[in-house]
Amino acid sequence: MLGVLASLGLTRLVRSQLFGLEATDPATFVGASVVPLASAAPTCALPARRAAAVDAVDAVDAVDAVDAVDAVDAVVASREE
Repeated sequence: MLGVLASLGLTRLVRSQLFGLEATDPATFVGASVVPLASAAPTCALPARRAAAVDAVDAVDAVDAVDAVDAVDAVVASREE
């Protein structure tokens, strides 16, 4: 919400740099929100899906002085064998 308010406040600068587009064009505001969301969603979902596939008890058992990424890799590798 703060970003939308700030961008509306900067319409004079935006108006001077855009050609054939209004500074407060709704499609531009929607596009500026959708593009980062479209790239962030899979970036977050893929590791979350991988972590959700691991049984929590197996992950805790695998953690023996190793970091969590190595523990998840160890559990995934043991299931592939």
